[in-house]
Amino acid sequence: MKKLHPAVCVTAVLCCSAMGVFADEATRAAATTKTAATIIPANDGKWHTVLTTVIQNPTADDDLFIDVSQVNRLTNNNVTATATPVSVADARLNMRVQVDGVTCQPGPIVFDEQLTTLSSTLQAFQTLSCKQTTVPNVIITTSCVCRTTTGNITSSCSPVGPPPAGTVRTCTSVTSPDPDVVTTCNLVSDGGQSLRTALSETIAHSYDFLCPGVGGLGDIHTVQVQEMLTQLSTTGSSASATIGPQTVKVLAVDLKPAQ
Repeated sequence: MKKLHPAVCVTAVLCCSAMGVFADEATRAAATTKTAATIIPANDGKWHTVLTTVIQNPTADDDLFIDVSQVNRLTNNNVTATATPVSVADARLNMRVQVDGVTCQPGPIVFDEQLTTLSSTLQAFQTLSCKQTTVPNVIITTSCVCRTTTGNITSSCSPVGPPPAGTVRTCTSVTSPDPDVVTTCNLVSDGGQSLRTALSETIAHSYDFLCPGVGGLGDIHTVQVQEMLTQLSTTGSSASATIGPQTVKVLAVDLKPAQ
């Protein structure tokens, strides 16, 4: 704090009173915003710069206080099959802020995380249950002989149609059992089916970073917000991140204790 003469008129940060005029060291601020969506691919191992601004040092030794706010959408797609009844998707959206390529404190953070688990017990097939049943059946065999009117057997003859002329047909039927075995089958369920989901989220809407001791009076510094999407488990799942509206605010301040 600097004590100024009561007659001095100071613009920017100023506090006036009947006892005198007090003013903080002038601070410079920078801000930028973005509304267009940004897609961050999973597990590409790269930091993607999603927002950039610049700030000019008001003094020779400043501390940059940086606030990042944004709206995200993390999506986990889970799929299960008989061979993999459990699908785990753990997507982490990591964020860091750099000033002139130097990472600010506290370093990379997990800005958002979504953990989903999908487990299922699904039938791969149904059991085929079969049984055999005996059905009674008989075979009737008919044999005939044809005799002349004098009683002599002339020949065997067919039971169908009229007998030969001048003969009398005599037929005998014999019954013999001939059971049939019939097989019947039914589909039987192997048991119940189940499908379970679990969701766990860590959500940040705004976070503050600090870059201490950014020196150089009047120097222009580049502030970059960078993000990376990592998927810790890829068993039966996939993940994606969409970054929506964003704002970054930068303040040059002096956080050193008063002497």
